[in-house]
Amino acid sequence: MPFSLRALASDKGEGNVNEDQFGYLPHAAWVIDGASSVGAQKLPAKSDAKWYASHFSAILQDQLEQFPGAESKELLRNVIRILRKQYKAALAGSVPEFPPSAAFIMAREKEDLIEISALGDCAALYQAHEGPLVHMEGNETPIDGESLRKLKDAQKKQPEASHSEIRQLLASTLRENRARMNTPNGYWILSIEEEAVDHIRVANVKLDKNSPILLMSDGFTRGIFMLSNASVQSFYNTVIEDGAIEICKRIRRQEAADQDCRTFPRFKVHDDATCLMLTLEKTFS
Repeated sequence: MPFSLRALASDKGEGNVNEDQFGYLPHAAWVIDGASSVGAQKLPAKSDAKWYASHFSAILQDQLEQFPGAESKELLRNVIRILRKQYKAALAGSVPEFPPSAAFIMAREKEDLIEISALGDCAALYQAHEGPLVHMEGNETPIDGESLRKLKDAQKKQPEASHSEIRQLLASTLRENRARMNTPNGYWILSIEEEAVDHIRVANVKLDKNSPILLMSDGFTRGIFMLSNASVQSFYNTVIEDGAIEICKRIRRQEAADQDCRTFPRFKVHDDATCLMLTLEKTFS
């Protein structure tokens, strides 16, 4: 039951490089969203997030090709162990304030089911066999709501402030959040330690035979609110009908019309946006 890549979009946001990465094999596909740094850059790349996401993706692909039947969590632990060695070598003795990190979504062929693994705010949309449309992300944490609430409060208190000024006001909040990465009172995300793998959300699903799977970074899923009035079903249908590249263009137009991020509150005006649309070559009867 191998995958077929029906459509792909990956578009850089406001940074100088696209920190999303993706990969595709006949039996697996994934999207990785590198978390933009809040400290000084330390790695030999255009950004630390780009370094992490690209290295993680390359190692993951190699491990999937070598061990296609490996259990996903153990495979991911091994990816992190390999990456950690490369990371320490790349640092060349420098000490970053925070290690790099990334959100993650992966779909794998598992006999007559599809296994979907998620950590952070990357997402999958899929139509369950004889069931509902499912929107799956990694486990949400209180930090997600806290950060957005602080953003909205700052916008309310500073109605004339530009978005860059609001971001500056919240810089300490972003750093405090990053300090809670991969801690029990914070949030779990891919980084350089294996412990976060224990918190990956996993679902084994039987898919509707005619419906593609979407794997997305959060820069793409913001289209649910920007384009579809928070209707997941409407957004899914539109992506299938009009294509991922066209949806990226529409998201960019909405973002450009909301430069102060007050109609659709968010931290980045333009975020990196990635979507893989997958179908099954052998469908369920």
